[in-house]
Amino acid sequence: MFNDKVVFDMMIDGTKSIKDNYKYFNITSDGLIIYFNRYQIAPYYYGDYSITIPYNYLDLSI
Repeated sequence: MFNDKVVFDMMIDGTKSIKDNYKYFNITSDGLIIYFNRYQIAPYYYGDYSITIPYNYLDLSI
């Protein structure tokens, strides 16, 4: 079993601003969805993780 410190460290490492951490994404009508690999930000038993960033949070000039 992982302790809170290990899980916290996984999340910090898995969300660092490097290209490999953000290579799986999708653009939808709701916003930008970023998908994370298992073990990237949490242990396997926490499930799959994704985050949706609404367009109004992004600085878009298109």
